[in-house]
Amino acid sequence: MTDNLKESMAESESGSAPLLPDSFSSIRWAFINGWKVEPQSDDRAPVLGEVAHSTASPSARRSTARRKHQAMFKAWSQDRHE
Repeated sequence: MTDNLKESMAESESGSAPLLPDSFSSIRWAFINGWKVEPQSDDRAPVLGEVAHSTASPSARRSTARRKHQAMFKAWSQDRHE
């Protein structure tokens, strides 16, 4: 058993034995590339004029966004458990 493992490792290190046949690899990638995800609706609030040209610091904008997301999650979570 150990000799077989050593031989297969030596062959794969030398490059003489590929790990996967080319036909299998091409079929696999064709499947992966052919898989499509359905588009999701965009429920984000539109960016309005004054928000787009905010003078707040980046950390203040992140903090505001974080608090807004937390409030939205809380509302979603409460609706979900009712």
